[in-house]
Amino acid sequence: MTKAEQKVDPLLVKALTSLNRVVADTWKVGCIVSHGSFGTVYKLISETRTDHQVAIKVGKKKKESANCSDIEWEVHVMRHQGGNVRCPKMHGYQIGDDNIEYIIMDLLGQSLNIIQKSHDYAPIDAGKAANIGRQCVQALKSLHSTGFIHRDVKPGNIALGLNDNKNFIYIIDLGLARRIRYKDGSLLPPRKSVGFCGTPHYASIRALANEDQSMADDLVSLFYMLCELVSGKLPWPKNLSRKEIIRYKESSFRQGTIAPPGAGWLKHFGEHVLSLSYTDEPRYGKLQRLCIRKMQEEVAKGFDVLTLNPMFESDDLLTSSEQFHLDDATDETVRGTNDLLPAERE
Repeated sequence: MTKAEQKVDPLLVKALTSLNRVVADTWKVGCIVSHGSFGTVYKLISETRTDHQVAIKVGKKKKESANCSDIEWEVHVMRHQGGNVRCPKMHGYQIGDDNIEYIIMDLLGQSLNIIQKSHDYAPIDAGKAANIGRQCVQALKSLHSTGFIHRDVKPGNIALGLNDNKNFIYIIDLGLARRIRYKDGSLLPPRKSVGFCGTPHYASIRALANEDQSMADDLVSLFYMLCELVSGKLPWPKNLSRKEIIRYKESSFRQGTIAPPGAGWLKHFGEHVLSLSYTDEPRYGKLQRLCIRKMQEEVAKGFDVLTLNPMFESDDLLTSSEQFHLDDATDETVRGTNDLLPAERE
């Protein structure tokens, strides 16, 4: 067993033999790209075309469970994203030996979380943050238009592309997504009893209070993420209970200290998304215009706002050991127990 394999869930290590058999005709398995709560992502390299690489996400479905697994649900959501260029394209899905599930999809570059941690959470230029915000708003608008919300927007679930798309933003990890609309387009009513779902550091107050989430909550999480990118940190520390985080967020909102000083565009961004109720339709165009105007201001000053990751010299992915060293348990995603039922997710 290699050093990289020792850091993976033993069940997934056992699955690698099956995985190699499944993809042996076309692909060989490369390094670990990421390892999260709902699966491990590996790099796949074509045996016949060395320039052709994709990613495979691996997880284990419990035999005794009749519930929809996280990977099954993610496949379901991805199949609804056919026209959404901000989500990685899915190339295939199957269940192999020992109920090991696989999604084969586009290979992407580093997540914003990896970039942040690699540079000790140094603040990024406001123009670049505005560019990220503009693209993320578009990504969420596209996702919401298909009738789903993400429910775990954070730097770890936002990734850059590779090569010609290295400055293109993608939203990833749809395992916690939930259908928010009926098939006729009308909004689902909020449920009365909901377990917490998301990552506390970036979750909205509504989500932290175990209330049902809607489009607005995705955008609130995006607002918090953008504030962190610009300032290097958020006003509330990690490792707090959800009740303590709620108090911090309520206090920061009252004092107007969430957006960093001088970031008027972020202040207005936050004012809009924090004012939205469960049923309100976000003004995506307004949010994008705020970001674009900030980009234009920074361009007029001579700043580059289009190159989102200038610190890395190449598009190489992190090795497995680097990836796991950078993982932060305080950013772990939490899923509500209610979301185990297919009916609740659908």
